[in-house]
Amino acid sequence: MNILIVEDDSASYHLITEFLMPFKFNYYRATNDIETLKLLFTKRSYHLIIIEVKVSSSRNTGIELTKAIKITFPRIPVIVQTSIINSKKQLDSILSQSDCFITKPYNIEYFTKKVLSILDSGLTQIKNNNENL
Repeated sequence: MNILIVEDDSASYHLITEFLMPFKFNYYRATNDIETLKLLFTKRSYHLIIIEVKVSSSRNTGIELTKAIKITFPRIPVIVQTSIINSKKQLDSILSQSDCFITKPYNIEYFTKKVLSILDSGLTQIKNNNENL
């Protein structure tokens, strides 16, 4: 399974991959919006995208990037993560576009269970679609 992690902070990226290491996923990293879109348009398919809301090297926020991804790649689940929540309105806008919202600092058990649940749901949906063909 391929997971694209959009995170400009190396420590946060390594923390995510460390949490998920036992599951032997393939990880790909983008540090800004342009790298993210380039990776998404390769022939590789992604099963999940994890996006930091505030990526300092991007022209767009993680929220704007999530909206763009959901328009072009609506079937790829997106987890939005951040350590900063300014208002309920911001949270509502994030939740309306993403499949899950996670705050930092991470609760390792919650984070891992959410990732596995989203990936499992996606596999079940693919299997059901293939059975209906």
